[in-house]
Amino acid sequence: MAKKKGGKSVALNLPIPPIEPMLPTPIPQTPVEGTQDRDSPFDIIPTPMSPSQLPEPEPYGGTYSNPPSRPMTPRTPEPRSPVRRAYDGSPSASPGPSPMTARPSPVTARPRAFLPPRTPRGTGPSATGEEPRMGDYFTKRRELLDVLKSLHSTGIQNELDLPQIVVIGSQSVGKSSLIESMSGLMLPRDTGTCTRCPMECRLQYGQVWSCKISLRFHVDRTGSPLATIRDVPFGPTLYNAEDVEKILRRAQRAILRPELDPTLFLDDSDLHVFGVPLTFSGNCVCIQVAGPNVPDLYFYDLPGIIANVGDGGNEADIRLVEDLAKSYIKKPNCIVLLVISCETDFENQGAGRLVLKDPALRQRTIGVLTKVDRIEFGGASKWLRMLRGEDQPLMHGWYCVKQRDLGQLQEVVITLLRDFTKTLSKHIEGIPPMVNPADPTDTTATGLLHSLNEEYERFRVKLHKTAPQFRPWTTTANVDSQKEKQMLDSAKQDDDAVGLGKTNSLHADEVMDLAKRSRTRELPGNYPFSVKERLILESVRQWSALAQECFTEVKDIVVKHIIRIVEEHFKGYNNGGLKEAVSKITSEQIIKCAQATTQKIEGLFQSECSPYTQNEDYFFAYKTKMLTRYKIIHQELEGKSQLVTSLKAYDPNNSYSVNNNHNQWTYLNQAIAYLQNFGMTVKAEDFIALLPQHDMTPALDIMAEVRAYFQVAYKRFGDNVPKQIDADFLRGIDGSDGSDGLDVALMSMDLSTEKCMEYLQEPATVIRERTTLAGKKQRLEAAQLKLERYYRG
Repeated sequence: MAKKKGGKSVALNLPIPPIEPMLPTPIPQTPVEGTQDRDSPFDIIPTPMSPSQLPEPEPYGGTYSNPPSRPMTPRTPEPRSPVRRAYDGSPSASPGPSPMTARPSPVTARPRAFLPPRTPRGTGPSATGEEPRMGDYFTKRRELLDVLKSLHSTGIQNELDLPQIVVIGSQSVGKSSLIESMSGLMLPRDTGTCTRCPMECRLQYGQVWSCKISLRFHVDRTGSPLATIRDVPFGPTLYNAEDVEKILRRAQRAILRPELDPTLFLDDSDLHVFGVPLTFSGNCVCIQVAGPNVPDLYFYDLPGIIANVGDGGNEADIRLVEDLAKSYIKKPNCIVLLVISCETDFENQGAGRLVLKDPALRQRTIGVLTKVDRIEFGGASKWLRMLRGEDQPLMHGWYCVKQRDLGQLQEVVITLLRDFTKTLSKHIEGIPPMVNPADPTDTTATGLLHSLNEEYERFRVKLHKTAPQFRPWTTTANVDSQKEKQMLDSAKQDDDAVGLGKTNSLHADEVMDLAKRSRTRELPGNYPFSVKERLILESVRQWSALAQECFTEVKDIVVKHIIRIVEEHFKGYNNGGLKEAVSKITSEQIIKCAQATTQKIEGLFQSECSPYTQNEDYFFAYKTKMLTRYKIIHQELEGKSQLVTSLKAYDPNNSYSVNNNHNQWTYLNQAIAYLQNFGMTVKAEDFIALLPQHDMTPALDIMAEVRAYFQVAYKRFGDNVPKQIDADFLRGIDGSDGSDGLDVALMSMDLSTEKCMEYLQEPATVIRERTTLAGKKQRLEAAQLKLERYYRG
């Protein structure tokens, strides 16, 4: 590729990104005549071959039409790129003289398998002055496709050889991408094997774009034919092409688990049903697409031919997939679209061996070469021989996909950016983690949300440690270390935060002293609310730092995760600055969301500085429980430990459980029974609260109320902070919260053609290494030639 600059030709080494092209285009050797069909999915030029290159053709539902009008002498082609754009018929693009000269001009043609029958020259409507009635042909063709669909739905194809087109290829050769360019559908993509059952694709013209998906069951789980073919609609009619890929994934899962109701798969309910799915199935996912720009076409996409299985895989799958392909392509009325990748040697692709070893299949096979941009330097010659019909000749020739021109570079970059934001959104929404990740610190393997949830749990634990540390006895009480431990253990029965926190411990007399000193004009026995508020704030004031610390940790996890995604997605685009530009804008988006989230978290903290709750039931229940516990501990220290111990150890079936005093046990049983007659259910331990009051009772009440409010508030704050981070930071990055997300921000990049060329250029190191290797190759070939001449004498 070259670009004029200042009167000079400047070479531009542009890498072609690994995105499949829109149209297949061949490399012609000898131009031939052809016709155009505006509704056909191909815009290609057939490669003619000498009759000696092929076995005698056999009819397969029609005669091989459009023969050359006169013998043509092949000419030696000039060296050229392995990819050449098809002639579009314009004068500026014309490659040579008119078709009436000795060197006919190539014209765009279609594969003959897709052409309507040709009318002999001089006998058609144009010869008699009539206008061609192509509209009638298109109408008839669509009617025939409708009839063909109806026949397939009955299962009659098992008895009759119905015409069909079958797309086959080895695993990961770009077959799905080729079908996408033909149909406009986004098929499921994945590393390794993605298609695990046949997909019947029916494309036809329509006023409005729509897609219907159904499941066709004609074999059982073991592969045996069913007595009755079942066609099951799968989900509603789709009117958005972006929804098709997700539904197709679910439909394929339904095919692989035929024992389940297909409706379970529409909302992913099947993921919660235990069972082992099939690895491959002969049952079919049927896709019917209609639209104004959709060609009339009917074909099958088969699972890619596999050469081996992974660890724990079933070796029988190799034979199963091959037999499935054979069952389709063996029929004489089947046209085979063979997809071969130029990224891998032809000999290593099982689909090619499966088709090309059969002379009869060669006569009804169309070959398509994909990933031509992956051809190693100096390795184009073997693929050119195939395109010229010199190697592995086919009756209908070989074709290669068309690579994007300069005008499409912007579309390439935009597609890369959109795929990146879609991938990021999937991670933010949550994807299943790997079973045994090699790197436990890699959140792309362990799961981003899993790592964030672990950080949120650590945050809640730290919040819990800020609980007030109340001691329901006085500082002057005669309490040794052993006794203190016993009382703390008693308090832990109802307060699991005892002894955990960093908040200074307060004894009952200290709380009482604070309450007395805080009184102003209150009536006797009343104490101001500011006492409780101050004790509450002793804990709450620690929460701001803990919340910001939690957010900082979350932000670091998210940033590292996004960096990994950027590195993986743009690893081939380091040299042109694309990765750096994406990283810069992504960083700006993260900073913007982080600033907004920090403000929201601070707002949450400020709201907690004013004690408030409507959670009355939980608050009063927890206060009662803590007050009872505090009174139990205090009464034990006031000399009533024996009575308290007896009430705590009370057993209604054992009279010796109350001080070994049968009378007290009888009286206690009667009291409990009498209270139950009034509808009051009590325990013996509840009578401890009825013991005589003492001067520390107000302090114990304040302590119980402050501790109860802390329990309400810390749980609320521990939920609100992670929720705020998720809503404003995590979902704000990709815009799933309704704001302008990263996808909008990335569209602000410079996407001019010149800048896109720069984004996609090859690294200088690759260019230098290619030049070095090319020079080394030339020197070695020159030395080899001299040695051969020397030994020949």
